Amino acid sequence: NTILAFSVVGGVLTQIVLSAFSRSLRVAGSISLAQGVFMVALALNRAPITAGLLTEAVSIGIILGTLFFVAGTMAATFMGLADMQRWESRRKRMSRHQRIGVLLDLKDRVSVASLRGEPANRESWTDRVSRNLFGWAFSLGFGFDMLFVIAVSLLVRSKVVIMAPDNQSVAILFLYSISFLGVFGANLLVGYCGGRYLRMLLAALVLTASGSSFLFWADHPTHLLLRMGMGNQVGSVRDMFLQGLAISLVISNVGWLAAYVQRKTDRIWKLQRGDASVLNEEIQRLENSLLRDQSRKCVVAVDVVGSTRMKANADMLVSEWCFREYQQIVTQCVEDEGGQVVNTAGDGVVASFEDPASALEAAAAVRDRLLVFNARGNRLSEPFQVRIGIDSAEVQGNLAEVQFSQLIDTAAHIEAVTPAGAIGVSQSFMALMPDERATQHGYSADGNPIFLMRESGSALWAEPLPTSS
Repeated sequence: NTILAFSVVGGVLTQIVLSAFSRSLRVAGSISLAQGVFMVALALNRAPITAGLLTEAVSIGIILGTLFFVAGTMAATFMGLADMQRWESRRKRMSRHQRIGVLLDLKDRVSVASLRGEPANRESWTDRVSRNLFGWAFSLGFGFDMLFVIAVSLLVRSKVVIMAPDNQSVAILFLYSISFLGVFGANLLVGYCGGRYLRMLLAALVLTASGSSFLFWADHPTHLLLRMGMGNQVGSVRDMFLQGLAISLVISNVGWLAAYVQRKTDRIWKLQRGDASVLNEEIQRLENSLLRDQSRKCVVAVDVVGSTRMKANADMLVSEWCFREYQQIVTQCVEDEGGQVVNTAGDGVVASFEDPASALEAAAAVRDRLLVFNARGNRLSEPFQVRIGIDSAEVQGNLAEVQFSQLIDTAAHIEAVTPAGAIGVSQSFMALMPDERATQHGYSADGNPIFLMRESGSALWAEPLPTSS
């Protein structure tokens, strides 16, 4: 018994380690089969070998081998889940630039795969079972129960194989081992091929119900167990049915989870191998995720007029401090209006806004705050004067990641032709503003009207910025 106990513990640990390392149910099944045979041989390591001892050894091998397989399945499943979590975590951490790079790489691999040619996908046996899941569930439950009744009835009547003359527990153990093996295999198959979770649960219920079809027969092995003294351990027939249903649901859930992880890990493996169908699915997923980021943004570009001259005529440290103060003022104005600074290259600042009114308020606040700074805090000999350009358009992604967007270029172009101290805006931006705050008229520049926003009392109005067409 001590050797058997150590063998069981060692077998479970070996099963868990090897199954977790392989992430494969096939490996888990092969190892559990080998360990079941080993347990049978270990149990037979006694003399003399009788029919009762052989029956007991086979029963132990079946039960322990099945339990080993459960342990291996759980280990492979949880390691597969861990791999999936790491894969998804890496994918979520990718920047937009990295996702685009992966997308372009996948398209190159699809081109290579199309030139190489892919074999036609054949329907697997799991797909065939899944297509007619409830038929399989009923057939397995009814068929196993019928075979169980026939086999056990014949064996019990013969009293050659499973009956020990003075020990009925051997027969009970054998009956349980056969029943457990059939229930486990059928429910694992239903769970593995179940597909959607609710569909799998319904199929497991059908399997259990059809597998209890002969319970009403007085000579059913379940009633035999009760007559052999197992009633105190397992309860009534109703209790045994409920216990079987609970076991069925647990095993089916294990199979469903294993299939879910297996599909995900197979997909990752096919993606790495270059399977054309999986590559196309991943391309579609990436394109959808990139296009989902599309939204309308307003970009405000701010630049200091004559910054080179201002720096050349000032002490280096004074210049550094003043321009840092200027950047902090602009950043504060942007954040106060709910915007986001996306670029601060040189003495220019580019900010993004969701709301056009907030963009215009931030631009006006920059001018006002710089007037105060020039009067009270500027240590340079020249005042800070800025040009501000604003544009609005549909963009994809966060502008902090997409700094090559045409929207930013357009806002910078508007800023470059705007006079010092003024705010230049595009026609698309003006279209978003209330009528009382802007008038849509003006000259065109490169076919696109540019408007100059100026203050008039407490209101803002727009007049055309003269530029050459």
